[in-house]
Amino acid sequence: MAKRLIILLALLLGGCNLLEYPLYLVFGRHKAKVKAEYTGLKNTQTAVVIMAGPDVQFEHPHAQTNLAIWIAHAISQNVKPIRFIDQEKVDTLMKENLDWFELPIEDIAKLLEADRILYLDLIRYTMEEEHSVNLLRGNIIADVRVYDAGEDPEKPIYQTEIQVTFPEHSPLPLSDRTMQKVQRQTMAIFADKLAKKFYNHKVTNE
Repeated sequence: MAKRLIILLALLLGGCNLLEYPLYLVFGRHKAKVKAEYTGLKNTQTAVVIMAGPDVQFEHPHAQTNLAIWIAHAISQNVKPIRFIDQEKVDTLMKENLDWFELPIEDIAKLLEADRILYLDLIRYTMEEEHSVNLLRGNIIADVRVYDAGEDPEKPIYQTEIQVTFPEHSPLPLSDRTMQKVQRQTMAIFADKLAKKFYNHKVTNE
């Protein structure tokens, strides 16, 4: 606080127009509180189930599993207590039931022994810059729904859409190492953005 007063005094004595000076440099950035949009994941056994089209499964065969793991990690770090169904169990269900996506949510929940289903429809999952064969830019768009197996399992109790892009400002040149970085960062950003829907947090406003 003393440091801020010294800066303010120096500005005034120096004839600087305070109104034209970035106020956050004087008074600091303000952190605003953001409430969770849905808090019903606490004290639950939740399964992350991701539906991806054949194009995504062909080009990125591990996308569903890896993204689900990132999501479970991001949520479990901030929503406690919560237990996520082992992703291997979810993957096994999908492999043994090729038409699993046609099953009622109630049946999926019973097979996975889950009382919440965090269901994602991948609308877009790409790591390549559009109209380019040698540039990378991750882009994930998903419709997200939460189902409660104990109430009305066929009607979502929460729904949102999440979209992220990495890097935001310009693509990166293609290489194996860069591809790994883009995939990892895009999924991490997506998981973090989704997780914030389920717990109170703060954002910095300038």
